[in-house]
Amino acid sequence: MGTYGTAIMSDDTAADVAAQFKDSIAFGKTIEEAEDQLIADFSIDEEDDPYELSPFWLGLAAKQVKMGRLSDRAKSNALRIIDEGIDIAIWQEENPKLVTKRQAALDKLREQITGPQKKPTKVRKPFIDTIEWEEGDGLAYQLPSGKWTALHVLKIRRNPRVQTAFYIVLDIQQKETPTEPEVLSANIRFSEHALYFVNSNYTELADRMKAFDWRNKPDQVNRTQPTLIPSQDLGLYNHSGFWKCRRSSRDNPPRPFHKVTSALPTLPHDLLGVYYPYDWSRLDSLLQDHYGLD
Repeated sequence: MGTYGTAIMSDDTAADVAAQFKDSIAFGKTIEEAEDQLIADFSIDEEDDPYELSPFWLGLAAKQVKMGRLSDRAKSNALRIIDEGIDIAIWQEENPKLVTKRQAALDKLREQITGPQKKPTKVRKPFIDTIEWEEGDGLAYQLPSGKWTALHVLKIRRNPRVQTAFYIVLDIQQKETPTEPEVLSANIRFSEHALYFVNSNYTELADRMKAFDWRNKPDQVNRTQPTLIPSQDLGLYNHSGFWKCRRSSRDNPPRPFHKVTSALPTLPHDLLGVYYPYDWSRLDSLLQDHYGLD
């Protein structure tokens, strides 16, 4: 059922519906507009599966009650699901031992729906993560010592509230700000983890990596057939870079980045394994400890 408890919101669909409704109201949509969008997003008009309908309407009604914005549409659908036993029938089939606790949660929600409603609460707009550059950008960054290095923005994933970028470090450590030609011609600077990966698993991988350099020979990469990159080579590229997920407005680099170029190649497929999330506050220590840059 995608559930992890008997509470109304202990369900993935119910929680997602509630969160999206709150965000829609925060960004100025009316209750009707927010509901219409949710119905479209979750294909509820086309849905007759109680496993989908039940958490949708119960979650929406519960959130609306909490926000002081219960609509007639959500109220009537939630009451029908409760009174006709649609939801409890699911629990009787899937987890009969918890039926009593689930029924108590439904009874409580019914009381909230049919009882006096509070005034609408104030809803603040959620913080939206932002990444101001694009895939293929080359960024110059000044290290604590005053020297400069550069990062290559390899991949960006943008979701409604979270944006995450994947960077690789370029083999630049110099006194002057890197120029565009220097960034475009720079090699990848592998992390200590990547070098260990090479030395311990693939004795000749470093030489093969140089021979198959998609950064300098992007025409060799078939963008519809990413398997042309050998899996072991791909693994090394994984370990050569790091993730960064901007989590709050206070999470900024210790020193500003300068965009030098937007002409670097991008990876021709979706990423690529699992990475440790590094926030900007740890950037200097990351570059020093794992890449020997200070």
